[in-house]
Order: sequence, then C-alpha cells, then structure tokens
Amino acid sequence: MFTGIVEELGVVAAVEPRPAAARLIIDATKVLEDVSEGASIAVNGVCLTVTSWFPHGEGQAFAADVMQETLDRSSLGGLRAGDRVNLERPVRLADRLGGHLVQGHVDGVGVVLERRSSTSTTTSAASTTTTASEVASTVAFTTVSTAASGDAAATGGDPVTFGPDTQWEIVRISLPPGLERYLVEKGSITVDGVSLTVVEITPADATTPATFTVSLIPTTLQVTTLGRRGVGERVNLEVDVLAKYVEKLVVAGEAAGAGSSSTPVIHSGSGQLS
Repeated sequence: MFTGIVEELGVVAAVEPRPAAARLIIDATKVLEDVSEGASIAVNGVCLTVTSWFPHGEGQAFAADVMQETLDRSSLGGLRAGDRVNLERPVRLADRLGGHLVQGHVDGVGVVLERRSSTSTTTSAASTTTTASEVASTVAFTTVSTAASGDAAATGGDPVTFGPDTQWEIVRISLPPGLERYLVEKGSITVDGVSLTVVEITPADATTPATFTVSLIPTTLQVTTLGRRGVGERVNLEVDVLAKYVEKLVVAGEAAGAGSSSTPVIHSGSGQLS
C-alpha cells in the first residue's frame, strides 16, 4: 500500500525483454536506502517487486520483473532507457498518510489532452498550430528546462526557481470507459503514482471520452514526471479503492436486501441506510 507521495525520480537504465515479460533496471537512491529482496516499489504508480539491487554507475540500481499483463494494461510497456519514473516505497503503519490510500494496481491508462499554466496559452491535442517543440516548451515552463528540473530533483541539487507567474498548471486527462463513475470533484485519483485532487469532471459524449482535470503546484511539476508529460502522452490511472468498495456494497445491498427489514441497504444517491 502506498500514499501517492513520490519520494524520488528514478531513471530507467535498461529495459530487458523476456518471454511474455520484461525486466526493468532503474537507477535510484532514496528508495534503496532500506531495500530488501522482495520489497515493493511503486514505479509510475505500478507496484513492482524488487528482485535484486546492485551498484550501477556512480550510484545504485534495482531490477524488477514486469509481466505481460502489466505491460499491456499500464504505460510501463512504453518505457525506454533514459526515461524518468516516479518512485515510492510502501507506507508503514506509523507513517503519515500524506496523500490517499494507493494500491499500486492500475485501473486504466489515460492520455494527456491539454495543459495550461499561468505563463502559457492552452496546448491541446486538438490544436493544429502547436508543434512538438512548442508543446515541450510549454510543459517545461519558460524558466527551466526539463533536464534542469529533473536533475535537481534526482540528484538533490538546488531546487528550480519558478517565476512569480508560474504558480500552477491545469492538466486535462482522458478517462478510459468505466472509470468516470469512481471520480468525484475534490476526490482523489492517482496519476502515474502521484496522489492528486480531482478539480473537474467532464462526462463522455457520443464523440469524446470522459475527462478530468487536476491542478499541479510547482513542487509537483518539479519533483515528479508530471512536469514533463506532454500532450498525447499516456499516464497510469488508479481510482480511489474506497469508491469501488462502496459501489460493490451498494449493488449487493440493493440486489439482496431491498425491502428487507433484516438486511441494511445503502440507497445510491442518498447515502442513507434502511
């Protein structure tokens, strides 16, 4: 179990193909401080098992095996050497719950559709005039480059200084079918392993999928991969597991106990027991 508070940015050192699987080699520091064989580490929101760890370059790295099912159902299948990834160790019972309860089980993959900040105009997938370099420039902000931001976060260097007008960024992400019902405004969602608050939800229609927006503060943009995700890129999504449990209770209760004096029923929409 995790909380969606990223501890560090790791770097993919290698992706080694295996039959119906792959082995990831990831350079890391902080998450390896108390590592042991079989330990869990969330990589972009996917719970993986550490199979080994070892010196690598000037630091350390760990290896994790990823089955084909995970490669197919998450964005990990698209990782390449040099990519940065969000890393988090499991929460301990004595730790503060800084984000929300995160399982590390991806429910679906969304696509970044739009980014807008206080220093840039809207960049959307529908734009016909925005070039790839312009998208990269918008994502990186006007005051820093993506390399500078990542290096500071990964190596513990000086934090990036954001300008007075660069205070946050709004990001719109598509929702795979079936996930919209688990989101509520001001509720929680995990995007690439980062615990975020849902700002707005737009229902699906006949031609476009459901979408949601999140508001990212400079710290999140600096110390996670979300500061680098351009329009069109895929992100792992995990909805709040509590919503799924509530749905199951509601459906089971209404099917088995409606009108019964012996079985409590949770009436959807009212939140009342009878």
